[in-house]
Amino acid sequence: MAVYLAVICFLLMVLIPAVLVWQSQIALEKHHLTKTGAMILLWNKGEPIKYGMFADYSKGSFHWLLIQEDLTMTPAAAAFLAKSHNRLLNFSLFHLTPAVAKGLSQTNFGLNFNNLEITSTEMLSSLVSGSYPSLRIPIPNLTAAEAEALSQFKGKSLTGTKVGELTPQAAKALGRCGATKIQLLQLDKLSEEAAVGLAQCGAKELVIGCLNSISKETATALSQFQGDTLKLHMPHISEEAAVALGQYPGLLWLPSLQTLPDEAAHALA
Repeated sequence: MAVYLAVICFLLMVLIPAVLVWQSQIALEKHHLTKTGAMILLWNKGEPIKYGMFADYSKGSFHWLLIQEDLTMTPAAAAFLAKSHNRLLNFSLFHLTPAVAKGLSQTNFGLNFNNLEITSTEMLSSLVSGSYPSLRIPIPNLTAAEAEALSQFKGKSLTGTKVGELTPQAAKALGRCGATKIQLLQLDKLSEEAAVGLAQCGAKELVIGCLNSISKETATALSQFQGDTLKLHMPHISEEAAVALGQYPGLLWLPSLQTLPDEAAHALA
């Protein structure tokens, strides 16, 4: 009897891991990541994962999987990935459940989402529940409630992409974020009221990208920003806006200017 029990225990010890590995590989074919699958991918067949010019993007590799737009994963896989991967995690997926978002928030490095769609404030709250240094996330049509959830981010660098237009309510909520660097990229329009809200943020650096130009009133509001650096990406600026921005006491950086009238140049000098 003891021999039979020993044989059964041995078979179970062999079969259970084998079944888990087999199931994880089937799941990977459908772009679904389990904890076992994450463990296998992170070790990459016994060799450490390579990055940069040596990164492997062949089908089935770690890097290849993370850039799949239809990638899904279990909360356990997300948590394991966050705790075990010692670099920023870069995803191209569109959707996250709150449970998976909470698992990913356990990273000690950073999270970069290229296509993520905000489906609920619960998901956003879960995503910023951890303490990690940087978050990059698309925030088109950001509502005040979503901005309030995002403002709870505890890291140093918060980057919103594909912003479009920011309402005054969303801007005011984002202004409460404690990040030292806030970037709002692909922001097409910025009203005076929204600029007032952003200028009240406690960040050391505020970066606003892709504006065509700004009004005198918006420039005046931005000049009240109390951080060290104000960086604005825009190709044109009027003399009136330049005069207003010239009142900003910190480092004003306009790296994308294509035209600068003499009057505006004198105002910024």
